[in-house]
Amino acid sequence: AWPQIAESFLSVVDQLADLVWAGRLGFHAIAGLGVAQTFLMMTMTARMGLDAGMRSMISRAVGAKNIPYANHVMLQALTLTTAYSVLTVIAGVVLTYPLLRMLGLSDDILSEAGPYMRVQFVAMAMMGYQRLTAGALQASGDSMTPLRSATVTRVTHVVLSPFLIFGLWWFPTFGLAGAAAANLIAQVLGVSLNFRALFAGTSRLHLTFKGYFIDYRLIWRVVKVGFPASVT
Repeated sequence: AWPQIAESFLSVVDQLADLVWAGRLGFHAIAGLGVAQTFLMMTMTARMGLDAGMRSMISRAVGAKNIPYANHVMLQALTLTTAYSVLTVIAGVVLTYPLLRMLGLSDDILSEAGPYMRVQFVAMAMMGYQRLTAGALQASGDSMTPLRSATVTRVTHVVLSPFLIFGLWWFPTFGLAGAAAANLIAQVLGVSLNFRALFAGTSRLHLTFKGYFIDYRLIWRVVKVGFPASVT
């Protein structure tokens, strides 16, 4: 269990780092960060239930030594996550400013929160893939690859954020949106490690798109199993 505990710790450090950098930009940035993260966490929490359904089905398949079925479950969960990510990114980018204005925020806070929130919606899609692939690997018995992925993601985000926020060296100055851009880059790097393990077959799972098809019945089962976790 210690790799998952370490992942949780790194996640907390990552969030604290964003608050530190936002504090250097001023109280408008801190307010914008808090409001934007509330909306972003709502979309992530709803999707996390899907991971719960996928993990339970993969762990049962691996326990029964039915690895082909476990691979099939993972590919269907990947299909479902892709569809969810496309919808949330489009809706999030389009509705960012209407959602923020609905709260009656000042223009100063909107100028910080708006660009940050739009970039973060894209980053959250990458995080969704990271959580999905990490959950699949953990369900199959590999907890070290997700830890390495999370470490790369968190360290990259923490190190890169100040360069993109404040325009250090030759980097452009993005303000609070720089933290979101750093997170997007970090998530891409992290999830690539998980995908590499899944498609290279270095874990019990070995994904391939050979013979792939959309199994609507199985997708519905994943949704039914994971829905209670999404609600709670």
